[in-house]
Amino acid sequence: MTLAERYRELSSLDALFKECATGTVRVAIVGGPVASGKTALLHALAERAVEAGALVLSAAASRAEQTLPLGVLDQLLRNVESADGDVDRELSPLDHALTRALSSPDLDVTTHLASPSVRDLLGRLHQLAEDRPVLIAVDDVEYADDLSLRCLLYLVRRLRSDRVMVVFTELFGPRRRHPILETDVMRQPYCRYIRLEPLSPFAVGTLLTQRTSRPGAQRLVGAFHRITGGNPLLVKALLEDSLDPARGMSAPAPGEAFQEAVVRCLYRYESPELDVARAIAILGDAASPDLLAATLGLSRHPVAEATETLTLAGLLDGTRFRDGAARVAVLQSIPPGDRMALHASAATALHNAGFPASAVAEHLLCGVGPREPWEVAVLRETAEQALDNGDGERALLLLKRAQRHSADERERAVALSLIARAEWLLDPSSVERLLPELGTAVRRGLLTGRHGARAIDYLLWHGRPQDAAELLGELRHHDERTAGQALNRLRALYPDTRPPAWGEAAPGRAALAPQLSAVHTLSDDVDVLMTGAEQVLQSARLDDSALIPVIAALAALIYGGSLDKAEFWRESLAAEAGVRRTPVWEAMLAGLGAMTELRRGDLRAAHRQASRALTVMPARSWGVGIGLPLASMVAATVGLGNLDRAEAWLDTSVPEAMFQTRAGLHYLEARGWFHMSTGRLHAALGDFQVCGELMGRWGLDIPAVVPWRSSAAYAYAELGRRDEGRALAEEQLAVIPSWDHRTRGITLRALARTSDMRGRRALLFEAVEVLQRSYDRLELARALTDLSRVQHGLGEPGTARRTARRADRLAEASGAQWRGRPPFALAPAARAATEGRAVAEGRAEAGSGAGSRGGPEGVPAAVAGPGVDDLSNAELRVAALAADGYTNRQIAAKLFITVSTVEQHLTRVYRKLRLSRRSDLPSAIPPEASLALSERYGS
Repeated sequence: MTLAERYRELSSLDALFKECATGTVRVAIVGGPVASGKTALLHALAERAVEAGALVLSAAASRAEQTLPLGVLDQLLRNVESADGDVDRELSPLDHALTRALSSPDLDVTTHLASPSVRDLLGRLHQLAEDRPVLIAVDDVEYADDLSLRCLLYLVRRLRSDRVMVVFTELFGPRRRHPILETDVMRQPYCRYIRLEPLSPFAVGTLLTQRTSRPGAQRLVGAFHRITGGNPLLVKALLEDSLDPARGMSAPAPGEAFQEAVVRCLYRYESPELDVARAIAILGDAASPDLLAATLGLSRHPVAEATETLTLAGLLDGTRFRDGAARVAVLQSIPPGDRMALHASAATALHNAGFPASAVAEHLLCGVGPREPWEVAVLRETAEQALDNGDGERALLLLKRAQRHSADERERAVALSLIARAEWLLDPSSVERLLPELGTAVRRGLLTGRHGARAIDYLLWHGRPQDAAELLGELRHHDERTAGQALNRLRALYPDTRPPAWGEAAPGRAALAPQLSAVHTLSDDVDVLMTGAEQVLQSARLDDSALIPVIAALAALIYGGSLDKAEFWRESLAAEAGVRRTPVWEAMLAGLGAMTELRRGDLRAAHRQASRALTVMPARSWGVGIGLPLASMVAATVGLGNLDRAEAWLDTSVPEAMFQTRAGLHYLEARGWFHMSTGRLHAALGDFQVCGELMGRWGLDIPAVVPWRSSAAYAYAELGRRDEGRALAEEQLAVIPSWDHRTRGITLRALARTSDMRGRRALLFEAVEVLQRSYDRLELARALTDLSRVQHGLGEPGTARRTARRADRLAEASGAQWRGRPPFALAPAARAATEGRAVAEGRAEAGSGAGSRGGPEGVPAAVAGPGVDDLSNAELRVAALAADGYTNRQIAAKLFITVSTVEQHLTRVYRKLRLSRRSDLPSAIPPEASLALSERYGS
């Protein structure tokens, strides 16, 4: 038998037994916390006593037999150990005496000592002790029946000179000691009290060393002691969980054995220790003496005593469990009915102590249900907090618990509104079934303020602007201020819809919140707009009321060309949405991510984001917003060369009302370019013209949003109506602000498509130069492809090949599948006729001088100028990367030099090669130099 750190106590008991053997009665009481080794110590003493020739009578009292008269004494006479093993003859008279005592009619606590049968029993015990030392061992004496204990003590008092030793073990703690021991034994000179303390870290280390010989076990001593508090049973259980037969032990790992040991220890206690431990498990980190007392309906003193007892037992550290696994074990051990009652009491205690509603609601959810009016209010307040944080699942759980206890119609209507809000965050399509009931509540004036406004917002989301306008008029009768704010959103989302109740007096765009009207103010002073958009995003929270402002602010950044900022904020919000598991936010942000990647020219990334948007939230849940991810998906799929798949996406059912929103503009643009790619030019032109009509009517005719004129110009050019296309392109070029390099480059390319060959080359050179200052490498690749074809048509095959190689590298990086034509180009049959005309025009215009070194008008002088032999290696590296479209900052990062050094190299390059602008570089730098640099530093 292993006794960890109990040898000193065992030596004390051995000494008492030796004194007993000389003819002096001795009594020892061994006390300690639960599972501290009391029983093991008692068994060790009994073994030594038997080896010394003593007669050992043992018993283990129990809670179940505490009311059984002489139950412990009966055990003592039946659990006997002796060295010779032949004690039946000696014990038989005792057994008969005990039987007579148990059948005595006067057997009770007050008269038992006067009973002749009991006196006969005691006399025979006295005779037994005359022949050899007798050890009487009673484990868990706090549960002993009174009659047995009085008999034993009566015997001890009358055997003062006999060789008898009585050892009791007791569970340490306030009010634990048996009252008979307290009054009749403890004050006697022959009684000694031995207290067992928790194991020290040294003793815990000894146990670890005994169980595993692997190195490193000693470094775990502190962790083992902290988790177990030195409780031997817990230490051994934790060792069992943590020791891997193959790999040894790397860290304490509380598991099933540890949790079972915790429950075994705890259930050795009764009230108040058991109740306090359960209450601590229920309250968690909020547990304190005052809250525990309030939860259990006790005074503070017994709670303090119980926590002290459980701390000594290694179960607690003050009012906390030493390890989370212990708390889980206790929670799981509480019967369901008791657990619900404890949660309800804890909720009341926390509420009365002024804890936040969210802390109280946790227990109301697990309790027996709202019983008081304040409980319903707490559940609803916490649900609104969850909704403000975008946590629809938790909000629904709280609201469903509170809904059936709402007191009147208005409360039930508000509860319904909150349920709709929670369901919308999880799946907007689920709210449709609630719209009739919500509308009725608004008309009756039961839902006003934000609740009434949300009922209108749900109608707007699901493409019912006329119903929303009608309900808006009803809301105005009850809450004009909120109705006015809802009207702003209606006009921003559906510019063509006007509530009849307002008529011509309805406020217009001037009344829109700044973040909603942001895209209407794109101008040369774009920095002010970008700052305002970022201010909106800095204070954004992922609740439904913030969705429209956040989407508008991100859209403003995207339209304004601040793609890096837009992506930073989008990714930050998307990460939070992912943690909170709010599908609406995740899907909308992914949709905006697809739009951002398209404007960067990264088709693969755009396809991934659009796929995520349509996976996280299915098409039926998007409402009129479906146009946003579908447009990006179609555009990316066409660019990737999968026209069949793009057509399948266009077959997705969309609400008719989508075409009354800005999302419809992006959808029409993407569908128009799909038609262009498949040769349906008239259908494409129709989509682009509808875009223009809507944008003009809405006062949103801004090329940065949808450059419909340049798109229509392409269609006109392919239809042979160049003059009409050129007029649109020139009109668009005149209104593009200076900062919008992407749209300017796209428009210049469109203008080139409608121009003659001589003018086309100059416009494309300018388009390339402008697009190099934008993010969009795909549009740059398209412009370079067009330029290479013009160069080929003008009889410049070498230059055309170099330009085409550069375009192909950019296209490959963007994911575009040229298949002999750039994305959004004509179908093969139409393309062949057009390219044939371009070559014929180029040859006719170039004439015999097309192949000369000087080149026709518009060809950079550097083509006929000096070579690159005068450039240093460093200058050539910088020039080659610049020719491939890299910015100065990107070149500096690739070559590990400063931006200033890049600028100095380029200045010398321009001087040596006699170039006037950056777009001349691709024609001046040998393709082999550009290719080598791309292979070395990445495309």
